[in-house]
Amino acid sequence: MISALVRGLTAAIVTTAGVAYSDLFGRGAQGVVLMTAVIIGINQIGIDATLLVILVSILFAAICLSFALTFALVARTFVSNLIGAHYLQQYYHPGQIARLGDIEGEVLELTPTSVIIASEHGRVTVPAKVFNESATFLLSETKSNE
Repeated sequence: MISALVRGLTAAIVTTAGVAYSDLFGRGAQGVVLMTAVIIGINQIGIDATLLVILVSILFAAICLSFALTFALVARTFVSNLIGAHYLQQYYHPGQIARLGDIEGEVLELTPTSVIIASEHGRVTVPAKVFNESATFLLSETKSNE
């Protein structure tokens, strides 16, 4: 009964905070309370639960490590684009004419992760990290200065 109460409270708090998957957090809290109750119950009847505690701790650490690794692998490209856009804004501004490989045109916008260029083929969105990884050319300060 206590674990169900903890589940409901946790889900409500997480929902109020605006975090997605509030039910998942509630079920996790319920699982922790149930596991704690089982370990306390096993100790009360005289069985040494040290091995069980160690196994649960290893399992919990493995799950946390897998989430951290997954997040790091998924966020790698996004973070490199954020960093690239930060440094890119020091050299490029909207209205300038730039060339990057086969793409040449006016820089329309610098977003937090990319650059939007008006080329002869239309609007092109280029990831900001590409500007730091390859040679780029600033052809003119503004389109009217050509």
